[in-house]
Amino acid sequence: RAMTAGAGGTYAVVPFLDLANHAAAPSVDYRCDGVHTPASSGLPPQAAEDSDRFELVGLADVAPGEEVHLSYTKGHLTSSEHFAQYGFAPPGGSPTDRLDLRLDPPGAGASLVTVTEDHIEQTVKGRVATRLKAALKARLKEALVARGGALGGGSSRWVAAAASVAAQLGSGVDAMTREQEAAVLAALTLRVGALEASWRTSLEEDEATAAAIDEAGARAGGRAGAAGGGGSRGEPRGEGEGERGLEGVGPEGGRGEAGEGAEGGGGTGTGERDERMGNIVGLRLNKKRLARRVAEVLHSLRASVCT
Repeated sequence: RAMTAGAGGTYAVVPFLDLANHAAAPSVDYRCDGVHTPASSGLPPQAAEDSDRFELVGLADVAPGEEVHLSYTKGHLTSSEHFAQYGFAPPGGSPTDRLDLRLDPPGAGASLVTVTEDHIEQTVKGRVATRLKAALKARLKEALVARGGALGGGSSRWVAAAASVAAQLGSGVDAMTREQEAAVLAALTLRVGALEASWRTSLEEDEATAAAIDEAGARAGGRAGAAGGGGSRGEPRGEGEGERGLEGVGPEGGRGEAGEGAEGGGGTGTGERDERMGNIVGLRLNKKRLARRVAEVLHSLRASVCT
């Protein structure tokens, strides 16, 4: 897989580094000329004399034999962009994902168009939903704290959902009335419902498909392992790519065991999970789970502001 390298959107395939699986909350990061480790890591910047090389640096303690994970995109790509670049969508979604609530959903009827245009375009224009924005900020903070404050584990989708909603809460000097804020929430809820209704398959159907793919891969892997008498087993992929993970290095310099599964886990052998279909379904799941999370956010805002 190719990593960002240098300025101007350049990508490079870096031996050894490309063994690492992806995670939204990585344990290691890489840096080179034009690609920096975030200041939040607490690590000093790369030395100028080392900028002609790639460095792999630790972001957290890693035990001997423990698989290390990279964030392939450093959180800069959407799920669709990640899929196009790496062949799979990040399992927890991306914080840069957005549900487009501005456009009329496919198949929306004239009554929905009229309602949403009246409430969004006219009500929001020149006004700001101050109470809704404050409640949204508090709800997002609560969700992130409950998940440890780091991206991953569902936090990325909370960030994406909150940003999708916040973009529709207006800007300006004049504050909306409670009635206007309630109208905006009603219109946004209608939009999300119309989007979900327009999809050929539901979230629940796609989740069932993904589970069946994983189950079939696990059965095939079990048969391959039994037939091989302890040889290379076909392992079901986790929620990333079908590759073996980057091996941990112990404190004494000895190699740990190869990482298998986890967030970007992988399988070798004959009994592999259907990677192609699984990754396509994974991308669909990210979009539909984001829509469901947006619906949850809108519901919580109605409960906290409009009661």
